[in-house]
Amino acid sequence: NTLVVADTSGSMKQPVSGGSNLECYEIATFFAAVASSVGADVGAFASSFEETSFHNRTPALDRVDQISSLRVGGSTNGYKVLDNLREEDREYDNIVLLTDEQLWDSTWGGRRTLRDAFDEYQDEITSEFSLYIVDLQAYGDMAMPDGYEDVYQVSGWSEDILNFISYADI
Repeated sequence: NTLVVADTSGSMKQPVSGGSNLECYEIATFFAAVASSVGADVGAFASSFEETSFHNRTPALDRVDQISSLRVGGSTNGYKVLDNLREEDREYDNIVLLTDEQLWDSTWGGRRTLRDAFDEYQDEITSEFSLYIVDLQAYGDMAMPDGYEDVYQVSGWSEDILNFISYADI
């Protein structure tokens, strides 16, 4: 029971490295598309959060296009993922955010954080879930402070992240 969410905000439109034309949001949406083909729920976030679903025979690149075309804005309000799940009383075992961790509250004068949303989701919905934050850009930001149980912050990306999640979720 996993939700994989791609950050499609403006800051994700940067190359994953100096030697690449591949942009961070392309990796995030492709990873989400592949995860959906093995049963994960998927969506995108930026200013808002939205989920999408696919027919089981939808090709991976069509899934990528569908995720990329979700109208979620350009800010990076990662907390809206957990807020939405909490408001809809939806429980997941694993939540994976593919992001550059440029997470902030874009509402005027807002101070909402991913940590606030995590704490409330844990208190109100379930404390039995794991949050995986895959940092595709490694600017040095950390969305969650060290020491949180069942929060895994991974810098960088490779296909081995799927294996990591399955091992960590023992």
